[in-house]
Amino acid sequence: MKTLMTSLALAAAFAAHAQTFFVTQNTSNSTSKLYRFGTSGGVSTFNMGARVVGMTRVPAGYGVVGNMNGGAQAGNIIGFGNGGVYRLDNPFSANPSFAQIGSSTALCASPVFANGRLWGIGGDTPAGSYITEIDMTTFSEISREATGVMGGPGGMIHVGGNTFGYVEFQTDNYYHYTLGSGNVSTTVGPTVNHDYAGLEAYGGTIYASFAIPAGAAGGPYMGFGTLDPNNGSYTELRNLDVYNLGQTGLAVVPEPATLAVFGLGALGAIVRRRRRS
Repeated sequence: MKTLMTSLALAAAFAAHAQTFFVTQNTSNSTSKLYRFGTSGGVSTFNMGARVVGMTRVPAGYGVVGNMNGGAQAGNIIGFGNGGVYRLDNPFSANPSFAQIGSSTALCASPVFANGRLWGIGGDTPAGSYITEIDMTTFSEISREATGVMGGPGGMIHVGGNTFGYVEFQTDNYYHYTLGSGNVSTTVGPTVNHDYAGLEAYGGTIYASFAIPAGAAGGPYMGFGTLDPNNGSYTELRNLDVYNLGQTGLAVVPEPATLAVFGLGALGAIVRRRRRS
């Protein structure tokens, strides 16, 4: 029994920490590249027929998101770009594709689901960076709140409660902003020199995709790594590709769960049989 329980615990730990990363960078006003990779191994690259600049995974507890082509369900990856909102179909296949699930004029460089609602981050002149709430059916902008940082859009995560963390490309800093705090952000610390960014929080880790410009160390290239939540410092894990054009999206999902779930189910069944005997 002890051996079985140990195996079950190890399998559960593996299932909890194994993940697949999806990163985009736009290659034109209507196309993008999609990069798919795991914690080890190589990178698969796909040329996509839609420009997607911000991505996230629909978390559990959310209903249908969008109003076209069946929308998106919990577990689906969605992306914003070029006036459209898309669902990533067949993400683990040899031919992933984007299906449009809605239209949007809202600027959303990094969508985030939090507190039962959908949020995004944008930036323009003279407002600077702002956090926007987006209708989950129509993708229209419900409201926006300036962050007090006179910069552009960046990657964003939900920190907790009404607080979001985001990076901004003119100052190259990582900030916290709490809704209703009077348009004043808290600077957590400097991050890497970048043009655009995607952020996703997963399993207690902040993952980041950064478009590193020419003139920066090693630039121009698309980098992927982690962001320290305490000081904003960036640890690079992969150099994905040459940085061509611009904005980048990032989504993190569990590895294909079939084998992990089968393994857990089989071990659980064995444990139950042992208990009954």
